[in-house]
Amino acid sequence: MESPLTSPGDDGHSIENYKQFLEALNVVPWEFDWPKQRFLYVGPQSSLFGYPVEDWYAEGFMRRLVHPDDIEDALKYCEMSWENRRDYECEFRIVRANGEFCWVRKIVSISDGPDEQANLRGVFVDISAQKQAEEILIIQNNELRRRDTELRLKNEQFNAAINNMSQGLSMFDSERRLIVCNNRYAEMYELPPALTRPGTSLFDIVDCRIARGVFADAAHRKYIQQCLAAIDKQKTNTTIQELQNGNFVETIQVPMAGGGWLGTHEDITERKRAEKALAESRETVSIAFRLSPVSMSISDMKTGEHIEVNDAWSSMLGYSHKEGLENSSLKLGIWPERAMRKRFVRQILKDGAARGVEACLRTKQGRMLDVLLSGELVEINGRKSLLIACHDITNRKKTEHELIAHRDHLQEMVDKATVELKRKAKELEKALSKERDLNELQRQFISMASHEFRTPLAIIDSTAQRLIRLTGQNSLSPENALERFGKIRDSVQRMTLLMESVLTAAKMEEGKINIEIGPCQIGKVINDVCSRQQEIAKSHAIFCEIDDIPEIIQADTGALEQVLANLLSNAEKYAPDAPDIVVKAYTELGDVVISVRDQGIGIDEDEQERIGERFFRARTSTGTPGTGIGLNLSMKLLELHDGSLHFESRKLLGSTFFIRIPIAGPKQSKKSQVKRA
Repeated sequence: MESPLTSPGDDGHSIENYKQFLEALNVVPWEFDWPKQRFLYVGPQSSLFGYPVEDWYAEGFMRRLVHPDDIEDALKYCEMSWENRRDYECEFRIVRANGEFCWVRKIVSISDGPDEQANLRGVFVDISAQKQAEEILIIQNNELRRRDTELRLKNEQFNAAINNMSQGLSMFDSERRLIVCNNRYAEMYELPPALTRPGTSLFDIVDCRIARGVFADAAHRKYIQQCLAAIDKQKTNTTIQELQNGNFVETIQVPMAGGGWLGTHEDITERKRAEKALAESRETVSIAFRLSPVSMSISDMKTGEHIEVNDAWSSMLGYSHKEGLENSSLKLGIWPERAMRKRFVRQILKDGAARGVEACLRTKQGRMLDVLLSGELVEINGRKSLLIACHDITNRKKTEHELIAHRDHLQEMVDKATVELKRKAKELEKALSKERDLNELQRQFISMASHEFRTPLAIIDSTAQRLIRLTGQNSLSPENALERFGKIRDSVQRMTLLMESVLTAAKMEEGKINIEIGPCQIGKVINDVCSRQQEIAKSHAIFCEIDDIPEIIQADTGALEQVLANLLSNAEKYAPDAPDIVVKAYTELGDVVISVRDQGIGIDEDEQERIGERFFRARTSTGTPGTGIGLNLSMKLLELHDGSLHFESRKLLGSTFFIRIPIAGPKQSKKSQVKRA
């Protein structure tokens, strides 16, 4: 067929070029006959959606093509383009032939020419990838913000922890650049803020220390290379430096996995001064030794007998000075593992000294201490001896364990929070989906309710106009007047019932409606409602069969009338060609059961589980007046009675609705909206 988008006068070369141009586009051009609601032309890219070309030209294909939730918007913009004769753009979902859907942008315009010859023209542009990218970007941005917040909090906690340490702390990477340091580190080496920033070279820091007189000597490069060599061998390196300002600093450098090291810097000036004084004079050494705050002992290298112990040693281990001198450390049981002492002594004998060796010692009271040992081989009066300094690091080790436990706990909390966040995200997605469905149902309800209100108003208006004309012509007979007034009353009653249902449903949703339980003449209620409905439904016959039910039950009479009237009204509306409606009432298991049966259009099986949802209307109700709130309201009113509403239905064979109400009324404790008359 000739394309409506080309002119019969175009030469073959131009048409061929135009076709090639359309095939190169990743869009689907089309032309649409708005009055007839059918496509006149689709471009060669129509295969993007998987439908054969002949399907596009089928009548009503637009409603099949567009997602059911989006079809009204898609048609709205077509209608606006047709009526306003201008271009519009909108985005909606298209259902592919395989059942999947994709997002498209529709650009619609109207062709030039008289109204009777004009058609809608436009293109469908596939924007699914753009939509997916936007959703992924939103999720990623939210995750980045969350992680950034967590990281800032952890950094604050980490900074607070290291800046409250009594020791200087520094961490360098494998490139010898600073990762982090605490305030104590900067104070000890008089570093300006510019040199405490991450990324600062170790050598720049050393140069600054030398310039400010807080380094040991000029051979700093050699010293640094020795330290780095030990770290490269993945060995803990402990050094003690005497700075040019006279202070002593003990540095412990622990290699880290992946390169770099963690260093602690402790000012041990007092300890070193005591050791120096000990070397200058025996008497001075003895005093300094005894008064040193660091636990120290001197023992014979061969026998292990103590030659001297200081007060700090006694204080730390709990033995008196006399007990220490009369016994070796092995006799006192200070070493829980003798092999540990052997290794320590062997290292001193081999290297002449040992620094920063972690060990475990036992006090007189049996308490285990974590200690950091430093030992050196010395000669006293020609006697080879071992000088051992012992630093109690029990609290530090405890703090380290607590930090590790805290870190693990934080990780566990993060893992739990991540799981909880994912769960809440799924719940939120479900809630959003439910909210979107409810908004669509509300939109449909507003449309249906507007139609429902217009219909009785139109009847009233047309009847009133007819009465005016007949009165003016003096041809209004009493019978004709009664007939016209009856129509007006029926329309008013219909509109009143509709308004009452809407208002009652709104109050019920807000929890503002109460029922009053009292004596209810159930048989009279059934007969009265059937009689009133029979007056309205003149084209139907309502048969009422009441079989042995109590004269009085405990219920809200008005609520039951509203429920039964709604079921009878539905039976009339959805059985236009089947005039018989049968109402039965009987007693069963302490309940009164009322059934309303019609032989109307019935309900599709796949939609029966949704019957009773607010605003929902079945496919079989298309074209029949209604708002979708009557059954929902009825169910809620019956729930307040501890009753129920269920039904049986087959398409084209009719429906039977069953009301079940407890004879004794609802249990007061279960219903806060129930009052006793």
